[in-house]
Amino acid sequence: VVAVPTPTPIPTATPDATTTPTPSPTVTPSPTATPTPSPTATPTPSPTVSPTPTKNQSISFAALSKRVYGARAFEIVARATSRLLVTFSSSDTNVVSISGSTATIVGAGSSVITASQTGNGTYKAAPSVPRTLVISKANQSITFPVLPSFTNGVTPFVISSKASSGQPVTITSSVPTVATVSSNTVTIVGVGRTSLIASAPATQNYNKSPSISRVLVVKKPPVTQSLKTQ
Repeated sequence: VVAVPTPTPIPTATPDATTTPTPSPTVTPSPTATPTPSPTATPTPSPTVSPTPTKNQSISFAALSKRVYGARAFEIVARATSRLLVTFSSSDTNVVSISGSTATIVGAGSSVITASQTGNGTYKAAPSVPRTLVISKANQSITFPVLPSFTNGVTPFVISSKASSGQPVTITSSVPTVATVSSNTVTIVGVGRTSLIASAPATQNYNKSPSISRVLVVKKPPVTQSLKTQ
């Protein structure tokens, strides 16, 4: 009898211990960077090119006639060949002031009135044209009434005399032994005749007035006779 070998048992594999997986670290996302906008470049405006005037012009401005202080305002006339507006200026506004083309007399004297035209895109500025304006002093007159006769011994009295210029009038006496004058008050001094002379002096704007003379007669007071009783 043949002996049959007993089979060797195959060892059973022992399962490996269960391995717990290590969790991967949580990755925090980086914050998204906000892009900085590039500054917007402001375009530089192109300079406006004005047209270069090419045409010449001239001013026609006649000589100015002499005026007298106290005269009304008047218009000054000048024309440019371009037909553009002409402007005026005064060198002495204490003599003449100008508004637009209207000249107003301020005082006696002289002032240079200059006409100008500055031009435009077509016309060049015109050469300025000066004209001298002379303002003469005005004449003045005096109002002085005729004087009545007075009696020696009367109280001082006031006489009225006026100048057309509004200036004060000076009164003098030709014979101070008959009457004297202070300002416009007359004082009788004695019997006789004297001339009271009124005049107004020259000023910046007025000529001296013609003098006016008025005769003042001073009489003796009447004699009072008393009747004696017989």
